[in-house]
Amino acid sequence: MKLNSDLARKIVKEARSSIDEHFIIVDTTSRIIASSEPERIGEFHEGAKMAIAEDRVVHIHPKDVAQLKGVKPGINMPIKFNNMVIGVIGITGYPEDVRPFADIIRRLTELFIKEAIHAEQLSARNRGIESYIYEWVHRETIDSSFIERGEILGISIDSSYGLLLCRLEGLAASSQGKREPITSMGNSQLEEQLRAWFVADFNSKEDMMIRWGKDGFLFLIQEPRFQTQRLKKVLEKWHRQLQRSSLFLRAGLSKQCHKRSLKVSFNEAQKALNSTSHNVPITLYEHLRLDILLQELNIDVIQAYLNVTLKPIENDSTLLLTLMTYFAEEMSITQAAEALHVHINTLHYRLNKIAKLTNINLKTTEGIVLAYLALRLSNEQKHQTKM
Repeated sequence: MKLNSDLARKIVKEARSSIDEHFIIVDTTSRIIASSEPERIGEFHEGAKMAIAEDRVVHIHPKDVAQLKGVKPGINMPIKFNNMVIGVIGITGYPEDVRPFADIIRRLTELFIKEAIHAEQLSARNRGIESYIYEWVHRETIDSSFIERGEILGISIDSSYGLLLCRLEGLAASSQGKREPITSMGNSQLEEQLRAWFVADFNSKEDMMIRWGKDGFLFLIQEPRFQTQRLKKVLEKWHRQLQRSSLFLRAGLSKQCHKRSLKVSFNEAQKALNSTSHNVPITLYEHLRLDILLQELNIDVIQAYLNVTLKPIENDSTLLLTLMTYFAEEMSITQAAEALHVHINTLHYRLNKIAKLTNINLKTTEGIVLAYLALRLSNEQKHQTKM
């Protein structure tokens, strides 16, 4: 175990919050790596050298300052981890004044270090699990060495899992009408809240939750508990609770559980997530129809189709919004006009303009299909660009 400057700074900050004295942390080379007096960082400290070499508490009185390099009056105490000296904590002040709480500070420091190491070990294990699951959902075949790695991490690869993929977005829409992705997912408070809900609503000993990218989470739910309708209700509850914090939850659920190979379940959950919308934020793969076909098209095919359909109006946000609203309102002129807050004549004018510019007759079945597919493919193109 080696003290680093980040941990040392945290120790000094913690000590200062308890006692209004100056503190230093010295590493095993006798260099100050953290101090409540920043100008001392990097200096050699002879008192700490003595404390390390002799494994004892060193009291430095005013008369000693001239004889020892880099010191101030105070007490220097070895910091131990697993009975090994890993550094020194020093308290500045007359030894007689700071002696009453010196040992308490040392004990608190060692406890703080143990907690920090435990947290880092837990974090390292979580990173290992995340890396393993990321590999698992993309693997075509499972071999014995992969199974053994899972067992070391406590993952039962022979259990059947269904997958649930979530993404968080800002509740407020941007000027382009898009929801902004969460860029502060490093916010530990948010992740802790989600994990608390996960523990409450799932079996945290057998089910798994990992971070997925900057703004998402992937859940592996074992078969007995993977009941899509129940899970949908749980996610709807989470969605309502997150909305109170100005967050918007999207989620996609796979259709069924799979043993060993997760690739099929992951693809199902991902397709379901990509099919979510503002009005339908939680989607089950088993409810998908047209989306299954659209998501199989590659981006070149999609672009080729858009070039011969929506290309003339791709930069006209008013006409695009009009067309989207028209279909969203089941092609009801009255309801679409109300939703757009325009007169019916204005809506007719816009639809005629769309038909003229795109050469798509919105009064025929073929024209309706062409335009609707173009809008859906435009949305699919945005999803593929994000991935």
